[in-house]
Amino acid sequence: MLGRAAPDAPGPARDRLTHLAGLLNACGIDAPVTDAIHAEIWTKLAANVASNPLSVITGATLEAMATDPATYAIIRASLDEAIATGAACGISTLKPAEAICAMMAAAGPHETSMLQDFRAGRTLETVAIGDALVALARALGVPTPIIDTLLGLVAFQRRSLAGKEQTS
Repeated sequence: MLGRAAPDAPGPARDRLTHLAGLLNACGIDAPVTDAIHAEIWTKLAANVASNPLSVITGATLEAMATDPATYAIIRASLDEAIATGAACGISTLKPAEAICAMMAAAGPHETSMLQDFRAGRTLETVAIGDALVALARALGVPTPIIDTLLGLVAFQRRSLAGKEQTS
């Protein structure tokens, strides 16, 4: 850590972190302070890998996907795969899939950033969000058939659209 105290250790760094979180919370920005930052980061990754590719395929918002029985089942299965990968990495305090799905439903009619990028013709974050998790899962022996399928369908959709643009 190059001589610096970790922000989760007691002392001035933790005090500054707590103060900053208080300021952000006072402005209406949810900024919890946690000692389980790895679990929080993994939860964010799991939620993104479960929702972003599916949103590109369906064109649906987080709320719509998390409340529809068919897409909920896909989200739930991909969350289970991502959570299993996190657990294989030694992250034991992961949020359960149901809680992550509830957070998605509570997001309301929010379009994922990947869906927004797709509609705008921008490069998608599938490598950073999906491929990296899948590579790690493979290295740890964790199967990810649902995530693999979602990423494959997004790649197919991109190739399909590129082919249509070339023939137009």
